[in-house]
Amino acid sequence: MNWRKWFEVKEFEFGTVEMMLIRAGFAYALWTSFFFGIAQAAQTMPVGLAHFMDLSFLQDTPTYQALRWGFAGALALWVLGVATPLATGYMLFLISAVGSLRNSYGNIHHGTQVIGMTVLGYFAGYVWSWLKKDESRSRLKRFLKPDRQDHQRATWWAMQAVAATYVVAGVSKLLISGLGWLTGLVNLPLHVEKIGLQHYFGLGDMGRYEHAKEMAAMLTSWPLTSLVVVGSGLFFELFAFWAIYSRWHAFAFGVILWGMHVVIAWLMQLEFPMNCWALGLLFVNVPFLVLWPLRRLGLNVR
Repeated sequence: MNWRKWFEVKEFEFGTVEMMLIRAGFAYALWTSFFFGIAQAAQTMPVGLAHFMDLSFLQDTPTYQALRWGFAGALALWVLGVATPLATGYMLFLISAVGSLRNSYGNIHHGTQVIGMTVLGYFAGYVWSWLKKDESRSRLKRFLKPDRQDHQRATWWAMQAVAATYVVAGVSKLLISGLGWLTGLVNLPLHVEKIGLQHYFGLGDMGRYEHAKEMAAMLTSWPLTSLVVVGSGLFFELFAFWAIYSRWHAFAFGVILWGMHVVIAWLMQLEFPMNCWALGLLFVNVPFLVLWPLRRLGLNVR
């Protein structure tokens, strides 16, 4: 077996239709799932942009609705590939503002960071393409209508941002807890039952608490298996950068990390839908898989 293939780097080549479908998938996820839980928020414990500005304007319903419809317009421009530096810049600001306010009243929610990092990757890629020297196309043309290489760069940078999000998550665990993060997994059943109680006290959902007790009992009965299954997630987080080596690396890590989130949702009732969207669209790359048989049939869908 040639182990060198495991470490072989191959350049990504995204198709035009493929990249548009990726952007459309993210647009759907952002519009339907991102904006929630800010009505009760206050900046009593500032996080992010809340350190630098008053975000209470997001709690004014007419203002918020106007900003959100502006967000819809930005999504449409982004999907169509028009004025992408402006569109993604506005998206990044509103995502950051909403996320900052959501986390500034003491209840930290970390399920949307990955989508913020994804949009940051797109924004940085588009701005870089717009500002770099290119005698063949004016800066105004590059701003209004990026070409395929501009979209390629932005998609690639977004992919790197998602990989970096997982690596940082793994490194943070080690910096804060060291190997104690792994040895402490013996207490995982207690955390699982605690989350079940949170669901019960917060939502009055006894079913979730009963499920948590079942999962806690199972983890207690299989401590070594639990350590291997749950602990392996740390390994894949730390080495998520491997996903950017090639399409096959990305697909493998996408499936594994997506499976990790499925296990977390089942065991701990902690769901990360935005992570699953990012993994499905950029790592597993469902649009590519959908278009691949059409290309094999000879259709020009690039």
